[in-house]
Amino acid sequence: MGIPVYGSNDNRNIMVHTPAEQFPYQRTTLAVHLLRWLSLLMGAGTIYATDQLARQITKHRMASVLAAMVVAFNPTFLFVSTSVNNDSLIILLATLILLQMIRVWQYGATHSSIIRLGVLAGLASLSKLSALGLIVVATLLVLIRSMRSASEVPGRFSQPLATVDFKTMLSGVVGLLTPVALIGSWWYARNVFLYGDPTGLNVMLAIVGARPGEQPIWQILQSEAEGLWLSFWGMFGWFNILAAPWIYSLFNLLTIGALLGLAFLLTDVKRITTEARSIGALWWLAFWLLILFVSWARWTLMTPATQGRLLFPAISVAAIFLSIGLVALIPRALTQAGVILLGLILFAVALRIAVLDIAPAYTPAPLVASVPPVAAREPIHFGNALELVGVELPRASAHPGEALSMTLYWKAATPMNQDYSIFVHLVDSADLHDAQRDTYPGLGLRPTTQLQPGDIVRDVYSMSIDAAALAPGRRQWRVGVYDVATGKRLSATIQGQPAGDNPLIGDIELLPISTDSAMTPLRFSIEDHFELRGYQIDRVAIRAGETFRLTLYWQAHKPAPKDYSIFTHVLRQDETLWGQLDRQLPTTTWQAGQIVEDTYVIQVKPETPAGVYEIEVGAYDLTDNLKRLNIWDSKGQFAGDRVLLRKIRVLAP
Repeated sequence: MGIPVYGSNDNRNIMVHTPAEQFPYQRTTLAVHLLRWLSLLMGAGTIYATDQLARQITKHRMASVLAAMVVAFNPTFLFVSTSVNNDSLIILLATLILLQMIRVWQYGATHSSIIRLGVLAGLASLSKLSALGLIVVATLLVLIRSMRSASEVPGRFSQPLATVDFKTMLSGVVGLLTPVALIGSWWYARNVFLYGDPTGLNVMLAIVGARPGEQPIWQILQSEAEGLWLSFWGMFGWFNILAAPWIYSLFNLLTIGALLGLAFLLTDVKRITTEARSIGALWWLAFWLLILFVSWARWTLMTPATQGRLLFPAISVAAIFLSIGLVALIPRALTQAGVILLGLILFAVALRIAVLDIAPAYTPAPLVASVPPVAAREPIHFGNALELVGVELPRASAHPGEALSMTLYWKAATPMNQDYSIFVHLVDSADLHDAQRDTYPGLGLRPTTQLQPGDIVRDVYSMSIDAAALAPGRRQWRVGVYDVATGKRLSATIQGQPAGDNPLIGDIELLPISTDSAMTPLRFSIEDHFELRGYQIDRVAIRAGETFRLTLYWQAHKPAPKDYSIFTHVLRQDETLWGQLDRQLPTTTWQAGQIVEDTYVIQVKPETPAGVYEIEVGAYDLTDNLKRLNIWDSKGQFAGDRVLLRKIRVLAP
């Protein structure tokens, strides 16, 4: 999912909540609350299992206490553990499997211990695919542990499987995998029957969307790393509610401290052997963390859906290593006090986030009694549903790429039986959007079905002007109300006169970023060869069959290894081309820093239907099956293999 945005003005609610959900709970609401309690119970089980696992690893009691507190007060873990999801189950089962694995490693591979491990692994295989990696780790552990002789086993609860022959090794693996197969195989067989894929990932990718383009692996992982780290510690809602920035700095500091403590321990072998119950157990935990990280990387390469909770099946492992490292930095005489202080800090941070970050995001702003005189205006009536009774416009001028906010006051005219959405558009003379904001009232917290006649909602709309917008020029602010399901807009009237479905509420002057050049500045890197630094277009409203002039400005990084070709396309949402002009450029002769002006006269096909079209540009290798070159934006984020430059409007001939 990349990097979330601080202070984003997006809808918080994915679901519309109504008074019918209030206590006493009934039907679906009751089921959801019961499941939340079940999730909370599983979270508590994870905390307990983490403490038990840490006790198996380290003799230092306060280290195990701190590990449990690191899990218990991880804000994202708390959020997950109080919601309905499948993460709570896999987190609990993964922690129990790790605990059972370490017990098998330390006390021996017995029939009963392996069967318990197999049952847990089988249940985990039904909860989430990440369990499959843990089953692989458990199988290797049982295989290796079964090779050790019975005389090496310090304590065993039943007849040991351990001998040195292959028969015993096979017996241990079969004892583990048989419960796994009996419990979980039906699900994977079902997936093969329904989807032709035992994992069902082909269907899931079709739903969530595969990652576009052929971005280098390191670029993908780098672009997702910050979002992964932030969401591991504190990311809420639909990846749209963040904690205060200083909180992530605190977690960074704790992590750095833990790494320093672990590095210090590596230089003190005597202390490691004194405080660790099993060095081998630590290696198994680290191995699982590595396997899960590789699994995350593979998933991230497949789809842009990275979240820190995907690493939570190893949250106990991370907490144990973190606690061991931090405890190593605390003087022994102050260990207990230091751990208690760290626990209180983590608790305070979690409480602060719940009270000051999460709760306000889901609390509707109060209705207003009246519109401030400075914002009041002649009401605009949208059907018989809503009235726009106040407007506070942003400043009178702005530049492309700048962020703006405006405040609108909406009044419910009648009870409504559907939830309408609001749009705010900044449009040019061709009715093309240079900025756009679509949202439910109150960022989803004031659905129109819950408004009573006379209720007034004060809504703030934040948006950014398109960096590719043409300037200078006058732009208009237009607003409307529509049904998201059908896209149908409500007709507007002012003083009883028709005002269309996107009435004008104000205007703004768009100023150029620089007066030194007539081009609209941009910055897109075409691999490491050259950049698209800007463009000019002679008009944005064109009749079918006519031509328009497009000038691109390239800046070379260095002479390219080949003479690449540039494509310029006019296309619609269905990717059908309605205009095209390609040209091979002498990019091998371009020198570092050189600016190249590249002009195209593009004809829109005479049969082109009237409507809005995109102009896309990019580069390709004519000698390599027309393979397109990868593109990165000004922030270093992968942008695919094309730049959607801007929209144009095609008029009927």
